[in-house]
Formats: sequence, structure tokens, C-alpha cells
Amino acid sequence: MVRPLHSGGSPARLSAPPPAPPTTLYRIHHPESSVKEARRLVAEWIDHHVVRQARGQTPGCDC
Repeated sequence: MVRPLHSGGSPARLSAPPPAPPTTLYRIHHPESSVKEARRLVAEWIDHHVVRQARGQTPGCDC
């Protein structure tokens, strides 16, 4: 199916909702945590896996 062009000349696209922030995703998986705790643990996870590229479990999360 051909979609109409926007005034800028590009094909119309369906927009997806923005991704959920990591804190929200953490709290979905761990609903018992507070927002403050979720932010701290997400920061630790990013530091552990992204910054230091460690391979083991992240402290505070056994999953």
C-alpha cells in the first residue's frame, strides 16, 4: 500500500511510542523497589556491564 507524502516530501510513517526509561523497566521486573533504589541499581548495572564490561552478576540483582 502506498502512503501519502508529508509536506516535507518523505513517506508518512507510523511512529512508535518512545522506549521506557531503564528505571521503569527495572521497576516492572522488581515492583517492590522504590524509584530511588531502582535508579541506584540501574546505575550500578550500567557501570558493571557497560562501562567496565564485567561478565558476572550485578550486585543486588540475582536474575
